[in-house]
Amino acid sequence: MVQHGRLRSQERKVATVLFADLAESTSLGERLDIEPLAQVMGAFHRAVREAVERCEGSAESVGDGVVAIFGAPVAVENHQGRALEAADAILDSIDRLNRRLAPSLGAELGVRIGVNTGDVLVDYAGDTGVGGMASDVFNVAARREQAAEVGEIVVSERTLAAIRDRAAVDLGDLPIAGREHPVRAFRVRRAGSVASDSDSKPRLVGRQAE
Repeated sequence: MVQHGRLRSQERKVATVLFADLAESTSLGERLDIEPLAQVMGAFHRAVREAVERCEGSAESVGDGVVAIFGAPVAVENHQGRALEAADAILDSIDRLNRRLAPSLGAELGVRIGVNTGDVLVDYAGDTGVGGMASDVFNVAARREQAAEVGEIVVSERTLAAIRDRAAVDLGDLPIAGREHPVRAFRVRRAGSVASDSDSKPRLVGRQAE
């Protein structure tokens, strides 16, 4: 792609970002010696990254969690739906991991997931991995993850607007540190789970929120 006689090195795209964070990691580190802790963390990161990659996303480990992106740098159809599929796959993978590790750990691993859709700037001249993309969408996805309970998936209004087969609960406005305006947040059911009486598909009206 040529722009003013030069190769274009940056491109703006709409993509969906997923954050998956290991819950109670500080407590886990206190109970386990460094070698078994490293094995558990490695197994957790691998399980999450493999679930993301099966849904055609790109993932990187960040501390106690994993950040993934769908729809950039390579565009894919229905990146919002792929992110939700990945979230389900992550929860399923952690269930399997717990069946293998829980007897020796004496506890189960838990994960919280946040998903956000928005514009990202892809720098093709440099690193085009997850960490090489500029966007506030990453920060907002991380904040939604922090708002989730263990085993929950919390998504943005823009993500949910593209998903038609999920029951969801409107959690209202979610404040973001450093931002003037809060953002909407929705808890979505894990695919295959039994809906509670409070689960319903919200009617999206007004502005297209983040």
